[in-house]
Amino acid sequence: AGAPRGGSALCCRRRAGATRFLGRPTLLVAGLSGKACTLDFLSIDSCLRLPGGRNAGKAKMASNVLRDARRIVVKVGSSLVTNEGKGLDEGAITEWSRQLAALVHGEGGAKREVIMVSSGAVAEGMKRLGWQQRPKEIHELQAAAAVGQMGLVQMYETKLREQNLGSAQVLLTHADLADRERYLNARVTLLTLLQLGVVPVINENDTVVNDEIKFG
Repeated sequence: AGAPRGGSALCCRRRAGATRFLGRPTLLVAGLSGKACTLDFLSIDSCLRLPGGRNAGKAKMASNVLRDARRIVVKVGSSLVTNEGKGLDEGAITEWSRQLAALVHGEGGAKREVIMVSSGAVAEGMKRLGWQQRPKEIHELQAAAAVGQMGLVQMYETKLREQNLGSAQVLLTHADLADRERYLNARVTLLTLLQLGVVPVINENDTVVNDEIKFG
């Protein structure tokens, strides 16, 4: 929850002879100057490899930003990590993990600190519970999120470990960020994880909030 649910399809991969469009991630990039900017139109690979065609201009700008960045937050919505809402897409998460590793390990420039913000818990929970339709009751959505979060974290931990990256689960709410003490605690924890070379995987704690989960 809390991450965008996709957008125009610009990042793609092939499976069983067909092109599968993954949509687009959103990258929040903090440069060496401390200033931040947002990129939401290209895959990480595209930013690093400067593709040609009609997106070449944007790709060049994005590539320059990424090459100078020291910290990157990647947000992926449910449509980018699930099979049309029917549970987690292992292939897609494998690909996101590979691209994250390219940033952390310094492909195309210096090594970066990377934070992943990912949706997908509700869809995975529905699959595990055998539900064919998305429930309308908030308590059922929260139950699905609680069940699905187990699978979401397990998937990221497995796929990031395959890329020689450690990972950590971080569940947050708006209240955590609104309260000064809790915000500072979360900030220190995230900075410590980054210093340890661990990739934080953040999701909203849907079990205790209901504002975002209503809209999926």
